[in-house]
Amino acid sequence: MNKKFNTRSMVLLGLLTAVVVVFSFTPIGSIPIGPLVITLNVIPVAIAGIALGPIGGAVMGAIFGLFSFLQCFGIGIPSGMGAMLADINPVLAFVQRFVPRTLDGFLIGCIFRGLSKVKSPKAMRAVISVGTAVFSLALFASASALLFSQKAVPAEYKFSSESSDGVVRLGINGTDGEEVLVKLSGANGTENVTLSGGEIVSNGDALVFSTKGETALSGLEDGTYTFEEIKAPAHLSAPDKTEFTVKDGNVTKVGSEDAESNNILITNKRVSKLADMKGQTAFACIFIALLAFLAGWLATSAKKIKPLHTSFAITGFCTAFLNTLFFMSALIMLFGNTDYVKGLMGGKNVLVFICTFVGVNAVFEMVVSTIVTSAVCIALYKAKLITLPVDDSAVDKKKS
Repeated sequence: MNKKFNTRSMVLLGLLTAVVVVFSFTPIGSIPIGPLVITLNVIPVAIAGIALGPIGGAVMGAIFGLFSFLQCFGIGIPSGMGAMLADINPVLAFVQRFVPRTLDGFLIGCIFRGLSKVKSPKAMRAVISVGTAVFSLALFASASALLFSQKAVPAEYKFSSESSDGVVRLGINGTDGEEVLVKLSGANGTENVTLSGGEIVSNGDALVFSTKGETALSGLEDGTYTFEEIKAPAHLSAPDKTEFTVKDGNVTKVGSEDAESNNILITNKRVSKLADMKGQTAFACIFIALLAFLAGWLATSAKKIKPLHTSFAITGFCTAFLNTLFFMSALIMLFGNTDYVKGLMGGKNVLVFICTFVGVNAVFEMVVSTIVTSAVCIALYKAKLITLPVDDSAVDKKKS
């Protein structure tokens, strides 16, 4: 039986809307952290999904999404990222703010409806244990990304050239003392190129040499050359091949608008140390998931823990988790190709970016939403201000 919007339901919806307004306009429920805002508006959405079902949850999620969009324009607690997205495309910014929250509220109502029908203690323990494992993995992934990922500050290698006595010399610097393996090829060949400050590995069809910076190549004839890093320094990704021309003592990057430039800047992006720890990370994830599952199972073995109270807590957790999941997915899908989001990602893969970008915020929201939603809904249920789907079904049967 679907939830009916009677007078009590409308009053509750109005009260929850007032809470959203307070949370959106005051630091009580909106705490700016960098470009993001830690929000407690997931709590009214969770309560609406529990008390009013999927439709009520969707309505409250839509209200949350609307106020989140208004924050993009400085109405309420300003959102730095929201302002940037609205400036890029206000329509997509509205979709990114509104749709995920509405969908979150609807699904939360469905999730609680399913949980409230679980009568088996073992089934409820399994659900809790899985939720505990998911939360622990999210916490571990966020902590690992924060500890082991490196800031995406580029390492810059510079070509500088000079010409004297008809000989062009190409200098390479900026490797910070770390060895780089470089391949240099050209249409005119590299047999006459000499090297100082580095070590030649081979010089056949192309010149392959290693350098730790401050390297000079002499004897470059006029023509087009290709620079390629075969081996980049530790925790740096090798850039794409760079083509440049040598003419009359000038070195110019192919495609560059500055034809008189004697300097070329090549950028290497930093990569996460986690890339070197795939095996250890996978093992740690499996171990933590199993340990968390076991801990959740044992913790819920106590007879004092009631399935209904557990359903409230799980719903609160899922509300915050899905809010983060849908919000970040919409951000990547709608704005992933923009320079702003690319700058935020800094060359990281999507998973590492999400963990480092929203990790602490999301964990905080999950913990608070779980505790507060559970406590509020227990109080409302004991006061008979909210009913469960099974309660409504029993009432309908009596009436019929």
